[in-house]
Amino acid sequence: MADVELFGLHPAGHHLASLLLHLLTAAAYAAVGDFSQAAAAARQARHLAQQEKNTTLLSQIDARLQLYQQGKSFLEKVCGQEVE
Repeated sequence: MADVELFGLHPAGHHLASLLLHLLTAAAYAAVGDFSQAAAAARQARHLAQQEKNTTLLSQIDARLQLYQQGKSFLEKVCGQEVE
């Protein structure tokens, strides 16, 4: 549960599993170049993070959402390289 605590989430939160699933789904869509679906999944995760009032996670989701809207994956930002 260290990863959960890193993002400031409470492990018993009722939206936790759904929120994490949306984040993973967004990353997977972006990794295969489907940025519209990645952005949609990120917006769903953002909605759940808002309900949890988790500003730390909201800012991270917003940063990834901005990347997806620019047609970039998170991996591209981390590695600094184009991903094929």
